[in-house]
Amino acid sequence: MKKHFTLLNLAITVLLSSASLIASAAVVTVTGPSKDALTTPPAQASDVSKVYCYGSKIILTGPTDVTGNKYEWYKIDNTGTKQLVKEGINGDNGFEDQSTDAGYYDYQLVVINAAGCSSAISNIQKVYVLPDLSLSLNTAGPICSSSQTTVTLALQSPLPSGYTYNYQWYRNGTAITTTQGTQPTYDVAENTATSGTPILYKLRVTFVLSTGCYKESADSQITVVNPPATPTISFN
Repeated sequence: MKKHFTLLNLAITVLLSSASLIASAAVVTVTGPSKDALTTPPAQASDVSKVYCYGSKIILTGPTDVTGNKYEWYKIDNTGTKQLVKEGINGDNGFEDQSTDAGYYDYQLVVINAAGCSSAISNIQKVYVLPDLSLSLNTAGPICSSSQTTVTLALQSPLPSGYTYNYQWYRNGTAITTTQGTQPTYDVAENTATSGTPILYKLRVTFVLSTGCYKESADSQITVVNPPATPTISFN
């Protein structure tokens, strides 16, 4: 009787252990950035595996596929916990993750061969997703021709801190090549009246971390009018 009881305990223990392993291997959906040791943006692009623009799809690829290999992908969640986000599939060595917010996204990979042998888990591969930019220029009323009056165009809200930016102003769709055309603000002065047709100015802001990541403001319309003609004085 004692022997049967011991065997029954052993069987239950094995079943519970198997259930525990299955539960621990469950795939979890992890959205958003990981909890990373770094809390500030990378100083340069080479500090991470890749820099992505806001809202980008993150595409990861493991080592060259070997027949029979499976690839298990892990992601560090926002509590710092490693989670299985894609179960191993024969011949599928890739993983895609849709970014939702700015921050670090940390991933690891385990390869399992046809015999069921697992590799050591890879080092953390860290990518960084840049924040969204909200660009809204101040509105400006008419200005006088012959550069008699000017108006300064600028962003109405500050850009996210911790980043370095490049600036480019455009006039009617053409980049302004003067030094001022690459500054955060632009002083508009026009020589010729526009007869009621506004001149369109806009600003493009680019992240230095990844120059392919930029945003443009909506056009700011500025109308240029002529001052009154030189008056003449008559005498009665």
